[in-house]
This record gives sequence, C-alpha cells and structure tokens, in this order.
Amino acid sequence: MHAAEAENPTESRISFRIGLHIGDVILDEGDIYGEGVNLAARLEGVADPGGVILSDDACRQVRGKIEHDIIDLGEVALKNISKPVRAYKLAMEGESDSTQYQSQPTDKPSIAVLPFQNMSNDPEQEYFCDGVSEDIITELSRFPELFVIARNSSFSFRGRPVTHMDVARELGVRYMLEGSLRRAQNRVRITAQLIDCTNGAHVWAERYDRTLDDIFALQDEITRSVVGAIAPQISIAEMDRASVARDIDFNSYDLSLRAMAIFYAGGFYSQEKFDEVISASDRAIDLDSRNVQAHWIKAFAYLMRYLYQFDEDPAENLGLAEKSVEPLFLGGQLDPRAYAFAVWFVISVGILTGPTPTSVWASH
Repeated sequence: MHAAEAENPTESRISFRIGLHIGDVILDEGDIYGEGVNLAARLEGVADPGGVILSDDACRQVRGKIEHDIIDLGEVALKNISKPVRAYKLAMEGESDSTQYQSQPTDKPSIAVLPFQNMSNDPEQEYFCDGVSEDIITELSRFPELFVIARNSSFSFRGRPVTHMDVARELGVRYMLEGSLRRAQNRVRITAQLIDCTNGAHVWAERYDRTLDDIFALQDEITRSVVGAIAPQISIAEMDRASVARDIDFNSYDLSLRAMAIFYAGGFYSQEKFDEVISASDRAIDLDSRNVQAHWIKAFAYLMRYLYQFDEDPAENLGLAEKSVEPLFLGGQLDPRAYAFAVWFVISVGILTGPTPTSVWASH
C-alpha cells in the first residue's frame, strides 16, 4: 500500500491502520469473534495511519525474521481490555527502534484536562462533571501561550484506568489535569491535581469546598492556578484579562450543561435529540441571556440539523444557527467556542453547497 500510494497526493492516499495479535478465535457460521479478535481490534485503534501495531505474542513470532525494526511501546491501556497490553510498533521508513512513539512536540506548555470523576451518589451528575471539565478546557484555551488538547481527545480517557504515561503517549502532552467532583444540594467539592507527564510528579493540587453560586469563580480560580503553575511567563495582567466576570444564573448554567450532555450522548443523531438540545438551551437562555454556553450548543444543534438534512427546509436551520451564535461574537468576549463554531459552520456549508461561506462569516 505504501508503494502503491506513494505517487498520489497526500489528501488522496488510502492509509490502513493494522493491529496484529496471535490467539484463539471462535468460528461461528463464517464469522469470528473472541478475546483475540477484540485485542487485535483495540491494537488497530492506537496505530498511526499507515502503521502496524503488534501484541507481545505476535511480536515474538516475527522478531529477528523481518527487515523492519520493531519499536517497544511498553504497556498500553486499551479500551474494554481489563489489563494493559505490551505493544510494539513496526518501524516504517525513516524510523528506528530508538524512535519515540509520541505526538509532534510543541514549544508551548501542553496540557490535557481529563474528565472529572463523579463522586456523588447520583450517577446523573455525570453531565455536571463533564460540563465543569469542559469549561476549564475553554478557559485554558484563552491563553495563546498554552497548547490545550480538545475535549473529544481528552474525554476519550473516560472510564479507563490511565497513567500519566498513557496520556503522554497518546496525546503527546507534558501536563495533565485530573480531579473529582462531589455535588450535594447547593454545595460542591472539587479536587484537582496537575501532573507532569514526563516524570509523574505532582506540580499542584488543591481541594475546594464552595456553594454552587461560586462555580464560575471556582473555575477561574482553578484556571489561574494551573496557568500560574505551568506557564509563569504569563503575566498576572493577562490572567486578569482572561478571567471574565461571570454572574450567570446557576439554573441557566445547569440547563446548558444538560443540553450539552444530550448533544454528546452516545447513539445515532436524530431530529428528536437536537430538538431536546434546543429546548433545554432555550430554557437556559430564557433564564439568563448572557449564558454563552447555551447560545453555543443551541447553534450547534441547528447546524447539525442542517448538515443531516432533517427538515424540508434545511436553509432555515442554517439561518437559525447563525442567529443563535451571533451573541458569542458581541461585546468583545473573544470566546473560543465562537471561533470553533465558525470553522464548523464554514465546513458544513462547504460540504453541502460548495466552499463558499455566507457573508455573515466574512468578518470572522
């Protein structure tokens, strides 16, 4: 495949990811399944495009018998596999057994915010933990001096027993922020710790006991502590500028988090799901029109309805998406979610109508 695709433009090449394992399988009417199949599939998931990952059992069969070098990745935690698995990478052209398996380095301090653990007795509070974690990601992304991993990447560790080495290897970051949240009536307890992924050292840790009325100030405080710990060159004035005074009604904030939880929930996208997101967002905005998060997730729901062509008049959804997101660009807030939405907007319009964004986005 490498040879066959070498002359094609990069954007047109077909690249396979391959996971290899040797083990027992169960044959049933032409289909195969079993633990061996599951392990091979999970190894494929951690391979680079065009790359090959081998289990320890597979590696023993080919070591010293092939021309390629083999790179030891150490023990890798795989989804739905109970114990870490020793994995190896087949070295491609230009790589050797001394090559480190990691993402491209950046000259900025890099950080991943893992989803906070729900320590409450109520499992439905999971959405609140996710919302607080995502808000911290958003606040950290305001600083151009930081390289912040996006939600979809860092939240892939949910429910997995991970170490700082796993995070460094899979996301290529130096720091990770993890913590837990316990909510009881009108009070919340948050613990957070910042870990240096290069050596596992705790850079900073803190516990907070607050009322829910202070949740926004608490998020700012955590952000300031993290930034101050890993990027001391950032001035206090810059941190003050990014620490936006937020006195949003808490009930409105809670509804917007519920809307986001519905949006990100697993399963197939449907018009009913987006209707639920829009309904919860509208209620949040009715309680407090300054709730940026509610405007953002509502706009995204309309955009997805347009993209999936759920309605007879998709253009109406596009107009409603534009209208919903406009408050994010007003008042000089420079909210990162506004620009993330703008990118998705242009991409979505380009997919269905060609690469010509509407005039509304020309200034953005």
